[in-house]
Amino acid sequence: MAIRRFQITEDLSSKINAGYTILTPTHRISTALLECLAENINSNSWLKPNVTPIDLWIKKKWRELANLSISPCCDYEILNGTEEHLLWSLCIEASSEDYPLINTQETARLASKAHQELNLFANPAELKKIFASAKNRNFTLFSHWRDDFLRRTEVIKALPLSAALVKLTVLLKKKPDHIKENLVLINFYDPPPSYKMLFERLQDSNSVENYVSSGPASSEIGIKNQAIETPQRIIEFTSHKDEINECAKWIQSVLKNDPNAHIGVITPNPQSVESNLQREVLRQLQRERISFIGSIINTSNQTRAFKSDGVIYGILYALKILEEDKVETQSFCQFLRTPFLRGSAEELESRLNLELFLREKRSHFCSISQQIIFLNDKERKFYSPKLVDALITSKNIIKRNKHSKTPFELSHVFRKISDTLFPELAILSQYTSIQLERFTKSAQQLARLTPITGDLTYKKALTHLWLFCSDESKKRPYNKNSQISLYTPNDAVGLSYTYTWFLSFNDVSYPEQLPKNPFLPTKYTEEHTNPEILVKKSEQTVRNIFDSTTASIKLSYATQDDELTQKPSQLLGSLQVSRTTVNKQKKLNHCELEIINDSDFVKLKENEAVTGGSRLITDQAQCPFQAFAKHRLHVSELQKFTLGISPAERGTSLHIGLDYLFKKIRSKQQIEKISNINKKQIINDAASMSIKYLRNHSPLVVTPNFEATERERLRVLFEAFLSMEQKRHPFKVIESEKECFLRVADLDLRLRIDRIDEIENDELILIDYKSGSTTPSLRPETWQVKRSDNFQLPLYFFAYRTTSKKDVSGLV
Repeated sequence: MAIRRFQITEDLSSKINAGYTILTPTHRISTALLECLAENINSNSWLKPNVTPIDLWIKKKWRELANLSISPCCDYEILNGTEEHLLWSLCIEASSEDYPLINTQETARLASKAHQELNLFANPAELKKIFASAKNRNFTLFSHWRDDFLRRTEVIKALPLSAALVKLTVLLKKKPDHIKENLVLINFYDPPPSYKMLFERLQDSNSVENYVSSGPASSEIGIKNQAIETPQRIIEFTSHKDEINECAKWIQSVLKNDPNAHIGVITPNPQSVESNLQREVLRQLQRERISFIGSIINTSNQTRAFKSDGVIYGILYALKILEEDKVETQSFCQFLRTPFLRGSAEELESRLNLELFLREKRSHFCSISQQIIFLNDKERKFYSPKLVDALITSKNIIKRNKHSKTPFELSHVFRKISDTLFPELAILSQYTSIQLERFTKSAQQLARLTPITGDLTYKKALTHLWLFCSDESKKRPYNKNSQISLYTPNDAVGLSYTYTWFLSFNDVSYPEQLPKNPFLPTKYTEEHTNPEILVKKSEQTVRNIFDSTTASIKLSYATQDDELTQKPSQLLGSLQVSRTTVNKQKKLNHCELEIINDSDFVKLKENEAVTGGSRLITDQAQCPFQAFAKHRLHVSELQKFTLGISPAERGTSLHIGLDYLFKKIRSKQQIEKISNINKKQIINDAASMSIKYLRNHSPLVVTPNFEATERERLRVLFEAFLSMEQKRHPFKVIESEKECFLRVADLDLRLRIDRIDEIENDELILIDYKSGSTTPSLRPETWQVKRSDNFQLPLYFFAYRTTSKKDVSGLV
């Protein structure tokens, strides 16, 4: 026996057989009804009854009347949800100069919702009174946007569905014979006033019957055709985790005893329950060796937009990155790693090499044209000809179409670039093919904007394309063989259940407090969404679900949510008389500690050479494993990009400037004798050497303004450096950037000493420049501890003395 999610009475069955049109509030109920009808068919094929969700039926009738040239249906098209949202966005953007800090997309969502609510809950006469009487600032602003919205829709001859519903009702009041159709309304418990008025008008010339299911057809083991009584207790759990675990055990036991049961898990927050419940149910079923299907749980929870899927996001990201030549380096590196990009398999290593090269430079910005040159250089290790060809072709397409074009033209541009950068998506796998089709569908939606928006720039059209992709929610596929349904109370009502568990119904989560829409007048809000009305509606919704359950109902909540103490929902408190507490005692697993003396190490291979600088010895002292990973396995953390010039680049440029400075001025005596003019010239040349290095490594950052500022900073720094040197005892610079080699055990160390000075009595001192906040480790006691943090200066001492055979008197 199949899972039954709907009960069909003899009366309803006779109406269906008589050819009545069956209207349902949602797709979910339509699907459940059709499944129930299909179950009773013995043939392999059957004529599908006319079962339709109400909104689709309205659109269908609108098109039929339009084809008959009946006004206003022939005068207007019905907008889809994304087009409606976009029109509101355009209205709000038009006032952005007066309200520069406004969030366009979120405001458009609220304004669109307010407009829909007013159309659904107020007739045209009431609407006039509302707009005439409401005077608060938000509503005045909304009224201004609404006028602009109505003007735009009139220009393109289009209407939102809520407005089309009102016009259709008015039309049927004047001409009721325009729709001749016998109707059955399924589970319309409390439709909005506009729908009620439509149903009343339809009754003028049609047979319209309202059908409300009271209880489902039971499974083989369940109690047949018997409405459940209100449960007499609510179960308390100490934590949300315990509550979900207990629910999963209950589901497992139900499935074991009743394979055809329809289990409803009703919760105000499905998104916070779904993953944990699914994981725990799977674990319980596997433990009991109960067979299960892939999806396990049916839910209306839409987790994410499909643009966050790898394929769609990769296409959109590529379109965004290639829009300009100057981009953030981090973003370009992410683009290089984009899966399915042309030649990504063959050129993976070379593209990763380019990223490592860019990270070594650490520049926050890079030029795509410069990266194309790098990628096209056969002598470099990041040679990627396939990517170069795709980038050049795509950039040329963008260059030709960057100025204003129609959305229709730009949609073709986006698809052409997509085909250039991702040529194998259509044939790579079924998944990539489906995602490409979804992207194409969004591009086609963009093309439909031509009469709505007129010409757009590339950037603006891309913003709209992102919006269309965001609006295509990734809906989890419905599986008719799944016995578990996870819904909110509003989504659950109208279906039939064998068992239900009301999960996490605490005093905060339910009845849910609907956020007030700032664009609705206060009087309207108080009349339709005040707490008393919400509580009554919520209570009726829960009772409807009770009436649609045949075997058993459970109610539960957790007393603790993090550090917050919770109480049961006040609504459930009025439906039962007692509470039962379930305490879970956590057992600690005692275990013995095992002590391991790990003194082994990986010896050097016969031909293995380990090279490095002073950092190698410091790392070995700090943590031998990190030294092994860094210097033998060559594992390193990816360098982070910095805004502007990185500290490392700034330090290197300073070293270059100081090296030049003390090659020109080589003693204290020379500092004292040199003229101010010559000193300034040498300092300026030293600064130029530093800036030349920065310009070569970060050309996008070193602008004329930056160069002037950096030159002044270096001038002040070099003057201060010379002033400090002048206060010393007599000295003479004998070497700078001196390279030394030192062999320690089997390690070959390569060291570079910044400067070597000769002082009185022919004594030598080694000088190391520190341009950052590093504290020089000049205290000998710090070199004698087991894990010293810096062996740089002692290594300089031993290396120079070993190679030069000269004594060193000091380290600075």
